[in-house]
Amino acid sequence: MVSSARVLNPGTRLDTYEITSQIGEGGMGEVYRARDASLNRDVAIKVLRSLIANDPDRLARFKREAQALASLNHPHIAQIFGLERSDALSSAFIVMEFVDGEELAERIRRGPLPIDVALPIARQIAEALEGAHEQGIIHRDLKPANIKIKPDGTVKVLDFGLAKASDPAMSSSASLMNSPTLSMHATAAGIILGTAAYMSPEQARGRAVDKRADLWAFGCVLFEMLTGQRAFGGDDVTDTIVAVVSKDPNWQALPASTPLGIRRLLAHCLEKDPKKRLDSAAAARIEIDEAIAPGTATSLVVEPVAASRPFPWSQAIAWTMAVVAIGVAGWESRSRAGSTAPTAVYASIDAPPGFVLGEDDAIVPLPTRNPLAFTPDGRSIVVQAAKAGKPQLFLRSLDSPDARPIAGTEDARVPFVSPDGKWVGFWTANELKKVPIDGGTPTTICPVPAILGPYGATWGSGDVIVYADNESRRLFRVSSNGGTPVAISEHPPAQRRHIEPWFLPDGKRVLFSDASIMNAGDVRLMVQSIDGGSPVLVQALATHGRALPNGRLAFLRVGTLLTAPFDAATATTRGEPVAAMGSVMQSGIRGRFDADVGGGMLDVSSTGTLAAIRGPLTGSVLTPLAWVDRQSHVTPAAPAQGAPHGGTVWARISPDQSRIIVAIQTPMKRETWIVDRTRDVWTPCNNCADDFGSVAWSHDGRHMAATHDAGLSIHTVDASAPDEELVHEDNRLLLVAQWLPDGRIIYLSGDGATKFEIKVLEPGSHTGRTIVPMGVGNDPNVSPDARWLAYVTPQNGDDVVMVQAFPGPGPRMQVSAGAGTNPAWSADGRTLYYIGRGTSNRSETIMMAVDVRSGDTFEAGKPHELFRRAESQRCGIMRCYDVSADGSRFLFSDKASSVRETVSRFDLILNWTATLPH
Repeated sequence: MVSSARVLNPGTRLDTYEITSQIGEGGMGEVYRARDASLNRDVAIKVLRSLIANDPDRLARFKREAQALASLNHPHIAQIFGLERSDALSSAFIVMEFVDGEELAERIRRGPLPIDVALPIARQIAEALEGAHEQGIIHRDLKPANIKIKPDGTVKVLDFGLAKASDPAMSSSASLMNSPTLSMHATAAGIILGTAAYMSPEQARGRAVDKRADLWAFGCVLFEMLTGQRAFGGDDVTDTIVAVVSKDPNWQALPASTPLGIRRLLAHCLEKDPKKRLDSAAAARIEIDEAIAPGTATSLVVEPVAASRPFPWSQAIAWTMAVVAIGVAGWESRSRAGSTAPTAVYASIDAPPGFVLGEDDAIVPLPTRNPLAFTPDGRSIVVQAAKAGKPQLFLRSLDSPDARPIAGTEDARVPFVSPDGKWVGFWTANELKKVPIDGGTPTTICPVPAILGPYGATWGSGDVIVYADNESRRLFRVSSNGGTPVAISEHPPAQRRHIEPWFLPDGKRVLFSDASIMNAGDVRLMVQSIDGGSPVLVQALATHGRALPNGRLAFLRVGTLLTAPFDAATATTRGEPVAAMGSVMQSGIRGRFDADVGGGMLDVSSTGTLAAIRGPLTGSVLTPLAWVDRQSHVTPAAPAQGAPHGGTVWARISPDQSRIIVAIQTPMKRETWIVDRTRDVWTPCNNCADDFGSVAWSHDGRHMAATHDAGLSIHTVDASAPDEELVHEDNRLLLVAQWLPDGRIIYLSGDGATKFEIKVLEPGSHTGRTIVPMGVGNDPNVSPDARWLAYVTPQNGDDVVMVQAFPGPGPRMQVSAGAGTNPAWSADGRTLYYIGRGTSNRSETIMMAVDVRSGDTFEAGKPHELFRRAESQRCGIMRCYDVSADGSRFLFSDKASSVRETVSRFDLILNWTATLPH
């Protein structure tokens, strides 16, 4: 048996591998360089410590993790080739790519790295994190000792994800640079792992972690490269952990030449609250690209401020407006002097005091449509801001510290400006309107009957306005003087919509985004004549297009602003797009069944100035889980600590009531988590489901049936391991509803919009059988005795709850009294619950119950109300609540306790286009 102290001598053979030298020792075991005789290459071998190698459960878990990690194939990640066992040594060992180079830790010991050296290294580390995170793999132990720099400058990140696999026992060490990985066996979520000096606060507190822990460690590594000192230090492990959870880095240690964007990046990475921390390695990479790009914008360095302490914004406002005024004056003077290389200037602009950008109401506190619109001369910007739920348009001159409200724009949204700069168009109260830019009495242009108004509007020459209609999902044009709107784009398929039109310079064509309602990544930028006809593709994977004054096209791709050379006459791009800005707020990056699809929060002026709201792609609202009893009393159902930042979409209780599987709508995507109710721990369940979040427990709670592959397949997965099995696939959208004790799976299959059929998949069969035809039913739920099926069906313009024999054919009966959705059986099968709707308030939730008797026949009593709540819980085609085993409590998303977020600032970059490639 290989112990932690045993060393393998050169010449020792492990199967086909011959040891040549020892090159290190880590928490998992000794590391050796070896020669692979079968493939004639050098490899690195880690011989696992006996704690791992001789524990069957731990070794099995390690093998599963290693298999997942072996799938990583990235130029900046050292690859795992395999996990093998040596009978001679009675131990297991990992075979990995051998990386010949210097550890980053050794390089830092010689002193701080120059900025022009550190940033390219940091960029490659961010690329590695980005690639792994896209595969659902978290490093958990990123540190300089796990990063190597090859002689040609290529960076390789080592030991990706192995911290989770190894789970060594807790220990301490005097050397924090190489301190052991810590663990707490009480955590089932992949354990609390990390090296002390680079451990995130949530790791240190013993909470479940996600990719944001890697972003924290990345910030620590970057800080250390630039300063030569650790961001969080101490005399021992305890002191270091105290610094991690309670102290700020020494921001003064950063070199004075550190770009403002890098300072901002560090502050965002080292935010102690993971909900406020940078959550995307791609965003870090983009920020670094901006800092190292040739001709990068001027970095206006102010006194660095700790991320956890607010900046004195009264000073910032004065500083910001001074910078803007200097920038405007400087640009004008350079223009008069004939300069061709104006300097870009960054600044931040606040909403008027007491206002926030966008909406600010209980349901939509953040912008759902673009609140920014430049005037044609680029000297002013119209801003939609709100206070106490009432939006208002303001005009802000870029050389003035104050914003002026535009009279007549109370309750106005979606601003856009006329080509002559004299009028502002907007939407309010189901109408498209215009008002003089100096304020006055608004004039109605045409009705726009939609709850959320148009998905963008643009004003071209010849008094023509084009807007994206919410209800029909296509583009319309109308005269700015009023009249009947005329559709200009073809009617898209049910699962797509046309959004964000923007006039090209000829005034005859508009750019617009053809976006999938079902898949936020399925967007394409098109060009359309205002006289109709077929649209033409301009750019794939793009939305929110803007033709720039420097001959480039700007567009968004999942929160990243990119540009490419653009010929406006032919509406074609040339060459590869280049990233220009990361972390631009963008609506609708939330996966399936989302009404907002891709609108960006930005505008570019005719003079090349960019205004953009930075932050999460979509502002999410944290809605915790809550129990509601039959008296309408509300109690928390899951701990807030460790919960992901987002809104609860639906929840399902395990058969033994010990766990809850929850679909969470985060700012980036839909995620699936498991709450362990006995230990109050949240665990990400990356193999549970894709962004559909469609999951059903098996009867014993040991497995789940879930949709994978963008909703086109159904897999059964182990609830505690990454093991999974494909059981059904189709070319239509699939939604898992229920997994019966006899192995049958109930699911929906349809077009992804409104039409579905209810199907049953028999065990061992890969072909489902229809039990309720297309368009007749959704939201199915089978009774505990598997003899009756409850589902929702349209009737007389509304939805009702129906029960029919399962699997059919047989009788059926309407159970709900009037409208009803989302049926659920009690555990004993004697009650059927559903959500009803009152006649006076469509937004309230009324929980209804029907006493039933079933067997060979089905009988239903009179529906009666259990309780009602003032917030809506109508869940759509899939039930979002669940019922306790005894029927005394109901599990809901507690919208009344939602943590609201708002945005009150946007970034301004004067002469932004001057920084772009030519």
